[in-house]
Amino acid sequence: MADSIVMVDFPITFSTKFYNMFRAFVEEKIHLRMQDESDTDAIDSGGFVRLTNYTDHIPAAGDVGKTIVIIGGDYQPAVGTVTAVDPTFSITTDIVYSANATVRFFFKYDNLRMKYRFCEFSAQDSQTAANLFNDSEFIFYPDEFGELYIDISIIKHVLTPSFTADDDYNADLFQAFQVQYQTLFDTNTDTWHSAHDSGLASFEAFLSVHATGRTAQIDFWGDLLQAGLDKVLDGRMWRGYDKIFSTLTPEAETPSNIQVDIGEFNLAKGSITTQTLVVSRAVADGLLVSKLTSINANTRFIRYMFIEGVGVSPVIYDYYLTVYDTQEDDTEFYLTWVSDNGTIRQWLFTNKILFENDVSADVLTDSDYRQLPKEFEEVFTIEAKGISAIERKYISSMFVSNKIQVENDGQTVECIVSSPSWSYENRSNSYIVTIQLKLKPMAVMNV
Repeated sequence: MADSIVMVDFPITFSTKFYNMFRAFVEEKIHLRMQDESDTDAIDSGGFVRLTNYTDHIPAAGDVGKTIVIIGGDYQPAVGTVTAVDPTFSITTDIVYSANATVRFFFKYDNLRMKYRFCEFSAQDSQTAANLFNDSEFIFYPDEFGELYIDISIIKHVLTPSFTADDDYNADLFQAFQVQYQTLFDTNTDTWHSAHDSGLASFEAFLSVHATGRTAQIDFWGDLLQAGLDKVLDGRMWRGYDKIFSTLTPEAETPSNIQVDIGEFNLAKGSITTQTLVVSRAVADGLLVSKLTSINANTRFIRYMFIEGVGVSPVIYDYYLTVYDTQEDDTEFYLTWVSDNGTIRQWLFTNKILFENDVSADVLTDSDYRQLPKEFEEVFTIEAKGISAIERKYISSMFVSNKIQVENDGQTVECIVSSPSWSYENRSNSYIVTIQLKLKPMAVMNV
C-alpha cells in the first residue's frame, strides 16, 4: 500500500545554503494523497470509462472488483468498480463516460487509514525512531479525493524554548526532526516512511526553529548572516543584564571549527579585555546561541566576533554594540523573546508609567454582599524611548512572539505582553513604544 501514497506538498523549505529551515509554529500541513496512477487517459468503452496509457500503475487481474476513484477532467471525483483488466494496456470500469480526459486514479478501501508521528531525526525511514509525543500516534483518513494532510503545526507542543543558552546549540530552541507516516489496512501494518521533499538529492531532516510566522526561505546574506541574524537590527547592550547572541551556521558553509569571542572597549575605544563565549569546536547546521553574562565596569562598546577556521586560517565576521548604563531597580523591565526568525532578542524598558489592578468577581443576587472577588490581576504600563526606525522593526517582532520573558528588579515576572502603542518624536527623529504587562492572575482568598 505504501507505493500508492505520494507527496504533493512539503512546506518545510529547502535552499542550497540552509537545509529545511522550518518555523515551528506555522499553520501548515504536509500534503499527501492516494495515487495508483498519476497520468492516464480516460476514453469511451461502450458508454463507460476505460483507462489506458499508464505512467505509474501496472494493471493486474487482481484489480477486478476493486473500488476505483477517477479524478480529472469532468470526473471530480467519479467512484465506480473495475469490471475488466487487460494487463497490457487497459482497465475498464462501470463509471459512466462523459468525456475524454487525462486523469489520475486510486483504489479506494473503506478501512484504509494512516498514522503519523514526530520523531527526532536518527535515520531516514527509521523503524525505531523515538516518537516525541510518547505513545501518541495520530490516525487520519483520506478524503473523497484521496487527499491526506499531516498537521505540522502540532509540533509546537514538543518545543519549550529556553533562554538559558547553556548549550551552544540550544536543544530547547531548535531540534532536528523528521515526520514519519505509516499506512494501515485491515490487519496489515506498513513500515514507517519519512515524509520529505522527494526532489532533494538526499534525505535531510529539518530544523524546527521555535518561532512564529509562516514558512519562508531564509536567504543567505553572507558575512551579515554569519555574524548574527540580527546584526543590522541589534546594536545595544544594557549593563547588568545578560545579552544573548544568535547566529546561523549553514551546511554549505560549514567550517572545520568555529569560535565566538567578545571584545570589550572603553569610551575612548581602547581595548579592555577579550573573552571566549564558544570554545573552538566542530560546527553543526542550525542556530548557534551564546550568552554574555558580565562585562567590565568601564566597558562602553562590545565587539562580537564569529570566527571560522580557528587555528588554521581564521576568518572573522564581527559587529559592534554600544553599552548603556542602567538603574537595575524596580523601574526597569528587561524583555527577552524569540523573534520571527527564531533568534533571541532583548530590550530594556526604563519607564513604568502606570500601575493598575484588575479584579474579576462573582455577582451574587441572593446575598447582602452582592459580589465576591475571585481573581486579582496586576497590569503595568511601561515605556521605552529613543528608538530608531530599524530598532522599531527589531522590537515589533516581540508582539508576535510565542515566548517572552520579563525581568524586573532581579525577578522573573510571569506575564503576557499586550496593547503595543507607537508614537513618533519629531524633534529627536525617534519613536516611543508603550506596552502593557499583564501579570499572572492571583486567586483571592474570601473568608
